[in-house]
Amino acid sequence: MTNPRRIVLALSGASGSIFARQLLRRLAEAESVGELHLVVSDTARRVAHEELGTKAATVAALAEQWLEGVDRTGSLITHPVRDVGAPPASGSFLHDGMVICPCSTATAAAIAHGLTSNLIHRAAECSLKERRRLVLMVRESPLSLVHLETFSAVTRAGATVIVTSLALVHAIGLHTSRRAQNFLVIAKGALILGFVALGLYFGENRWPAWQPASREHGVTLPFVTSLLFVAYAFSGWNAAAYASEEFEAPRRDVP
Repeated sequence: MTNPRRIVLALSGASGSIFARQLLRRLAEAESVGELHLVVSDTARRVAHEELGTKAATVAALAEQWLEGVDRTGSLITHPVRDVGAPPASGSFLHDGMVICPCSTATAAAIAHGLTSNLIHRAAECSLKERRRLVLMVRESPLSLVHLETFSAVTRAGATVIVTSLALVHAIGLHTSRRAQNFLVIAKGALILGFVALGLYFGENRWPAWQPASREHGVTLPFVTSLLFVAYAFSGWNAAAYASEEFEAPRRDVP
């Protein structure tokens, strides 16, 4: 293995433990990752217990349970969340990227405003100031203006924010994914029928001679009118609710 990467994975107290477990397993078995540092907050361990039934008193115990059956290719180093003297808390600690998954909005706000109270905050602060990759995987919906301004602040500072709310539908199970898919199809069909009804009511019994918007309307109007045709000519947009990977518990999830 050439040039093994050093990755920092942190879990804060937000819903979405299944994402964290899958990410930890993928990183542990990736040949390109030679050193993986794991930090888990106390609230994250509680959420993991409530969502996945994981009972772990320490970060190391949680990792052992989640990595059962995984063929590890690199080393795994765990750090207590209150150990602000751990290597990831130093700017001289060189790494190839840090991911906070899931990232609570409180953690995102602390990072955005430079408030350091634990190792996750400090490691993220060092990643930003040293211009290293930082990814925040947020599981929150709906988003308030406070959330949006927080995400805007951390993005301007150099982080990447990924909102995983839609992907959570896949993780919950096939039944939820199926209902979301049906809803999107019905919504699309209802809108099409609505446009047809309006056309029959207000129309003149002839096909419209559509003309693209002129330049005097600027760029926005032509772009929006073009998207209307694309939205109803392409059916792939509503496929976002389809589950794309194998199910963890097929007897429970597959109808």
